Amino acid sequence: MLSIFPELLPFALFTPTIIRVVIGFVLVYLGVLTLFKKRKIFTQKLISFKYPFPFVMVWFIGVLEICIGCLLIIGLLMQAIVMVAAYLFINIGIIDSKGRVSNLDDDKIFGFSWLLYVVLIIISISLIFSGAGFLAIDLPI
Repeated sequence: MLSIFPELLPFALFTPTIIRVVIGFVLVYLGVLTLFKKRKIFTQKLISFKYPFPFVMVWFIGVLEICIGCLLIIGLLMQAIVMVAAYLFINIGIIDSKGRVSNLDDDKIFGFSWLLYVVLIIISISLIFSGAGFLAIDLPI
């Protein structure tokens, strides 16, 4: 099929770069929220799911989100990191959408709908196949 703007085709490798960096910043943002602003409601949700050591798990999840986000931003170990990111989005989406915390007013951790988590999961999975793009430390596919 013919392209409407064939002069833009050389810039096709910028697409995974933009997506990778955006997903990385989303994970860093969620990690900072988890560690500093939403720690109480996240802990209550994990307690309602009967997670072992919910206080430690909140810190572990927050630090993991920040580390994975930073690795995505610099583009290191893309395929493995994106699989972990998709797994994190699945778990956070399930934890955020299910389980009621009766003593808190706002029942959502981050206030996102399930649709956003599905989109983030699909974008993360697509990065497995598209590669890291430009400005990445990872080797190209």
